[in-house]
Amino acid sequence: MNLYYFNPDNEIAIAHGGKGYTPSANIARMARELGYLPAYLAGQEDCILVTELPDARFLNERRELLGMSCRPVTLAEASKLHFNALRPWGWSPRVCGMLESIPVDEEGREPWMPDKRALYARTTALSVLERMREHLELPKNIFPCVEESLEGVMDRARRHAVVIKSPWSSSGKGLLMIGPGEVGHKEKEWLSGVLQRQGYVMVERRLDRIIDFALEFWIENPAVIRYLGLSRFFTSEKGEYRGNRLAPQSRIALEITRHVGEPLLEAVRSSVTRALLETLGARYRGPLGVDMMLYRDDSGEFRVHPCVEINLRYNMGMIALSLSSRYLSPGSEGTFHLSYFPFPGAAHRVSLERARAEPLRVEAGSVRSGYLPLTPVGAETHFVAALTCREGGA
Repeated sequence: MNLYYFNPDNEIAIAHGGKGYTPSANIARMARELGYLPAYLAGQEDCILVTELPDARFLNERRELLGMSCRPVTLAEASKLHFNALRPWGWSPRVCGMLESIPVDEEGREPWMPDKRALYARTTALSVLERMREHLELPKNIFPCVEESLEGVMDRARRHAVVIKSPWSSSGKGLLMIGPGEVGHKEKEWLSGVLQRQGYVMVERRLDRIIDFALEFWIENPAVIRYLGLSRFFTSEKGEYRGNRLAPQSRIALEITRHVGEPLLEAVRSSVTRALLETLGARYRGPLGVDMMLYRDDSGEFRVHPCVEINLRYNMGMIALSLSSRYLSPGSEGTFHLSYFPFPGAAHRVSLERARAEPLRVEAGSVRSGYLPLTPVGAETHFVAALTCREGGA
């Protein structure tokens, strides 16, 4: 029996560096309202750590529709149980401190060491990308650079359109897209704040992005890495995560390989697998995702950026893989999406409207078509995770 926990503040908590970090009100709300989400990764005998227990009607519906029997528990209840392993969304000093009272097998807990902080920074993706250069031909302009001064960032932004990333952030947060040209006052304020708090930023040339996708892995030990699958995801114009494609692996792969060919995608997978083991194998175990990008270069040719980011944790792509393989009918495709509604009542109203407009069809525990909220939606809900699918296509 394992214990899962959704902590979307993981990288920010690592950047803070201490057990006493407190998430912002909105992140805390997100963690609370989407706390049931890891249930779609969990086994039938596992538990999901939540701050608020879902109502019985919601849980009965999951059981009747999808055959789910994993159990939500509070921290007080979890402290009276014994688990084989703890499975937070990601490890951080805050989570290690929070879960230290949970009885667990010796190998099922990941102690936090100060040297792990740098491992979770975006410079790790650069290290992996540089190792991949040994196996793949990669253009120089996809390699990010580290800038420690505002002047250095401004100089690069004047010459090219760039994406600036804070060292510790996730889900499209901590990104700034600027240039070419002069940097505005608000952008300078943001940059100065990140440089002061985190010490440096990563600066990348902005590419003509066509498709965002990721390869999902699990590192078992220093010598074994397991490939979990391919995920395709969607982002806003600012780079914030919006959702994932739900479809068979062969179809998602085809959406990429029709532009660059199957041999290249396989070469990328082989290269990144080797680079991850060489870079991370002795220092990390557990889930990870490598974000990649299909883009068009200056000559109009399609290319793959094989390591845009690395997420050393569970991620939404893994949720999408599990939904596709465990809960979606073979002939159906769709979207797993996250939505935020700033006004009270809006999420509940929209969810009811979508459920009426796209009635759910489930057969033998598999969703054939329609709209299904994956987390509880009430009058005070602001964050909603849901899937929408139809037979024969997304």
